[in-house]
Formats: sequence, structure tokens, C-alpha cells
Amino acid sequence: MTAVQTLIQQNLQSVLSFDGQDDYIDLAKKPVFNISKDLTLSAWINVNSNREWAGIISKIFDTGSTESGYGILLDGKSGVYFGLKVPSKGIQYLSSGANTVKLNQWHHIACTYDGQTMKIYIDGIEKASQNLPDSKIDYEPENNLYIGMYKDDNEAYYYTGKIAEVCVWDKVCTPEEIKQNMNHRLTGQEAGLIGYWPLNGNGSDQTANNNSGAINGTNWTQENLDFLQPLTANVEIAEIVYKGNVKRTQSDEYIEIRNSGNGAADLSNWKVTSSGKSQIFAFPEGTSLAAGQIIRVYTNEVHQESGGFSFGSKTAIWNDKGDIGKVLDAEGNEVSSFSYGDQGQKAESIDSIKAELGISGLKVNISESDINQLMTPQIKVSFLDAFRSAMKSFMEDGNLGESPRNILQELPGEYGLSDNHNAQEMNEKMKELLNDCGIKLITDAEDPADEWAGKVMCDETGETYGTNSYWIFKLSPSQFTDLNYAVVDKAGVKPTINWGFS
Repeated sequence: MTAVQTLIQQNLQSVLSFDGQDDYIDLAKKPVFNISKDLTLSAWINVNSNREWAGIISKIFDTGSTESGYGILLDGKSGVYFGLKVPSKGIQYLSSGANTVKLNQWHHIACTYDGQTMKIYIDGIEKASQNLPDSKIDYEPENNLYIGMYKDDNEAYYYTGKIAEVCVWDKVCTPEEIKQNMNHRLTGQEAGLIGYWPLNGNGSDQTANNNSGAINGTNWTQENLDFLQPLTANVEIAEIVYKGNVKRTQSDEYIEIRNSGNGAADLSNWKVTSSGKSQIFAFPEGTSLAAGQIIRVYTNEVHQESGGFSFGSKTAIWNDKGDIGKVLDAEGNEVSSFSYGDQGQKAESIDSIKAELGISGLKVNISESDINQLMTPQIKVSFLDAFRSAMKSFMEDGNLGESPRNILQELPGEYGLSDNHNAQEMNEKMKELLNDCGIKLITDAEDPADEWAGKVMCDETGETYGTNSYWIFKLSPSQFTDLNYAVVDKAGVKPTINWGFS
């Protein structure tokens, strides 16, 4: 067996196959399925026969005169319908468009409704939308929820092909959430998820609602689902701040722990230790670290925005000259270690990032309280990672008007560059100018009475960026324009951008 054959076998997963004759899953009638307004339906599908009205997931009742419910059906033109009934209108069928779902290929389908607009996403890309303003979804008469079939009292249309990862949410998933969730298995505990059927060996619902249904016909087959990864957690120490601002006790020191995997990690009874101290911190039973989440364990302070964990030590934990931090699982196995100073690698800091980028002269006017104020429980991009990304954006990205790089490209002579300068000279000039700048974080505390406190707007993108979702850096003072901003998505989904105002 070749290495390639072995790899393909390792990616084989069970999926449910429907023959288009009499195969379906009956999930019955349950109050939890009668979502009042905010709705998201999603699934991975591999269509073998493009029969119009064949049901992928359907609660639709449509006899022409009597209509209700919601669902995703095939449209007969290598696309899908998103069907929805609201009281003010007959049932609406929005199509994703011809040839958006190719036969015998896996595609991810997601449909959303927010009380105003229906949308269809294929493979994470919005393909169609339609205004449908109303106060609720109509369920009279109420129909069963089916997977693999659309059926009412006088007709039935069966799906031919394979289905995996069916989800029903009582929330509107954002485009970013759809992209985040589509390529990995879920836990069933995600907020707003009321029904989750992986269809990877059984038909059971993986949420606490236990919405398992009756399987009629169907066959389990093996498919190479290399696009659908299993959930894995990757717990690691991201940073140790070993020199606090509080004198003697350094109570504000902390160790920052991150889950860079795509699944939650159960930290119950896991421990954090320092090689130089006897203190050991143990996470309480039931502690969970979500995918992408960052938490901190402080020496003797409690910060709820980053988990609320503390050693409760009256003396400093982390040796300023060098130390090794370790995370141990419940059985005492080492999961992650982080060394700095005399013990090995130097802990990353603002100064080390400035030195790395050649901008050691940049004046950083950012306090630990500013950073703590902007921490959120589900943050995925740490402050230091955001700082590096923002500085690199200022130095390298000139796509938006009046950004530092754009200004230097447009007006090289005003900054001492010749007309025939090369890329290296441009980069060195950027470093020189940034070394004469200052940088600060935008926080909500800047002017609470101002409606723009904690927010900035980019004229060119038309988007408003707030501190709840973004790290927002401001060059102050700036060598370029009156105002220069860089915004870094805390979720790590959107690219970092920067722009300026004069």
C-alpha cells in the first residue's frame, strides 16, 4: 500500500446515503423546531440526481393552498431552494442559481433568515438573497422535520445522494461563523445550535435536546471527507508576563494559555506550575477552554474578562531572570511548557516585537489596564499577536488611501526618497518613519460620552470597527496623516487593514 493510499484511508468517514426512492430520516414534530424568526440551516451534500423539490432538510408544508415551515430543497437546475413561509406572504423559494451545486461533488449549503432577508451560502460564499420582512415564521399546519425528503399530505420528493453534518440553529450565523464551522465537526454545545446530526455512523442528535429521529432505508457508506476535520484541542502556553507593575508582590503577573485547535478542551483538574516555585494552580472541575479561546492565570489578581483565574499568591510566581511555565493534564502529563530568560527562550514582549521589526524607537503608549479592558472570553488573537500584525500592516500594506505605505508610495520625494528608489529603500524608510511615531490602543474609556468612543470608521470600506470585535491601534503622533488606524480582528477571521485621514 502506498503512502497516498494510506492517507486516503485515514480520511474515510461514514456518511448516510439516500437512494431517492424511499430513504429519509423522520425527526417528527418538536416545539424546538418551530423557530420564531432567526434561523440557520446547514449541511454537507453530495447530489447524485438533481430532482426538483427533493428535500435535503425540510419542514415545509405546501399544497399550493396551504403552506408553512422552512427547508432546503433541490431546485432542479444544479442549485438549491431555500423555502420559507411567513404570515404576510405565500411560501417563498429562493434559488442559489443554476450550476451552483455540481453533481457528484461535496458542497456545503447554509441558509439564513433574520426576519428581514433570506440568504443562501454555497461553500461559504453568499450566492443569493431576497428581502422577506416579517415578524415570524408560520408553522400552521405544522409538519414533521425530515432529512432526505420533502413531504406534505399529498406529495413526497426524495433526495438522491449523500448527506453529512446537518445543523439547525435558532440564530443567524454570520458569514464568518459559517466559514469557521463548515470545515470541522462540531461539539453539539455551540450557542444557538438546537439540532446537530453528524450522520457519521448513526442518526442521533448531538445537542442536549436529543432530537434523534427514525431512519427509514438509507445506507452507510465510506467517503473521503478530507474537508471535514475531526475536533481537536491544542492547549499551549502563549505568553508569560513575568514582570508586573505592582511593586514587591507583582500580583499582576500572568501566564496566558490558548487553545489553537478547533475543538473545546476540558481543563478540569489540569494544573499550571512554575519551575522555581512550589505554588500549583489547579483549574476547577468543569473548566472548558473553547477553540481559539485565551485565558490567563494571574499571580494574585482576578480578571473575569480572561477567565477569573488566580494563583492567589502573596508573592511573585515568575522569576524575572528566567523560568519555565508548564501546563499538566489531569493525569499529570505535560501538555505545554514555555521557557524564558536564563531558562531558554526569551518571553515575547512588545520590545522583542519592535526589535524584530526594526522599529525599536516606536513609542508605545499602552498600559496593561488598556489591554485587560479589551480582553473578551472568546478572543482568538492575543494582544501581542495583534500588535505585530498591526505594525506589519502599517509597514507593508498600502492598499487603502492615506495608509502610511500608500502615502510613501505616492509621495516618495516628500519623505526623502528618490524617484527611482527600490523596495529595500522603501522598507527602510518605513522603519525610519515609524521609529518617530507613537502607538496607542483605542479603548471605550477614551470618551464614554462620545458616540464614537471605542469605534472607528473607514471611509473606503464603509465599515465601522468596534473594540468588542477588534484590536484598534492608532498612530499617535503620526508622521503620515492626522489620523492613522490599524484594526486586527480578535477572531482572526478578517485580514488586518490600516488607513489614514488627513
